[in-house]
Amino acid sequence: MKKYFFIALMLSFNIFAQNPNFIYDQHFIKADDVEAYEELIKEKFLPYNQARKDKGIIEEFTVWRVIHNPDEDFTHMVTFIYDISKENSNDDFNALKEINTSEKDWERFQNDASNIRKLVYRHKWNNLKSVSKKGVDLPANIMVLNFMKLKNDKYGSYEQAEVKLNKSISSNSPRQGWTLHRRLDNYGTDTYYSHTTIDWYNNYLDFIKTGMGGIAQSDPDKESVNMNNLRDLKQRVIMYKAFQSK
Repeated sequence: MKKYFFIALMLSFNIFAQNPNFIYDQHFIKADDVEAYEELIKEKFLPYNQARKDKGIIEEFTVWRVIHNPDEDFTHMVTFIYDISKENSNDDFNALKEINTSEKDWERFQNDASNIRKLVYRHKWNNLKSVSKKGVDLPANIMVLNFMKLKNDKYGSYEQAEVKLNKSISSNSPRQGWTLHRRLDNYGTDTYYSHTTIDWYNNYLDFIKTGMGGIAQSDPDKESVNMNNLRDLKQRVIMYKAFQSK
């Protein structure tokens, strides 16, 4: 029993370990009242999804909050991680019962949430590659999320180039890790982005320091220039980890 508990504990600590069966279900939320919305998360949403995680329905639940950007089109990104290799054998599981909540109270909660926030987008990703410093488990506290749009649909060239540029994280780098996702619901010819990359940091100041310094002494290297020929960086959003299931 202890052996199985230890394995589950390791998975919960490093949810970004390579697993081809993981699906990242991303909900982009715009909250009119951020503090009130987060109170509702603490009241019901976090314990509800903790019960689902404890049952094995989801692998992880995390809420990310946008930092210092009131003009962004979303304030939070809510992440559910599923393992699609698992059989759905929990149809009779009632998470509301686990958190001592009635259907009527849950309806009240949902109505309260709908009054102060809206779902802007819902997208699904998989994890193509993650690297981190030795001894560091992801996710870190700060996420720098980059939305990438491919040029000429060169998936192989782009994904291999990203992995080549991010083989490892230097021990003296402020970055704690890096992750590459492919968008799975990327249908049509006019979608905004096809991939995301994430640079992970322990704190916001570490990210800010990466852009500090004097006048640049050199131009981008050849590999960076080649990367720009493969994709466009459409948007960058910095977020911190507001809530995470245990």
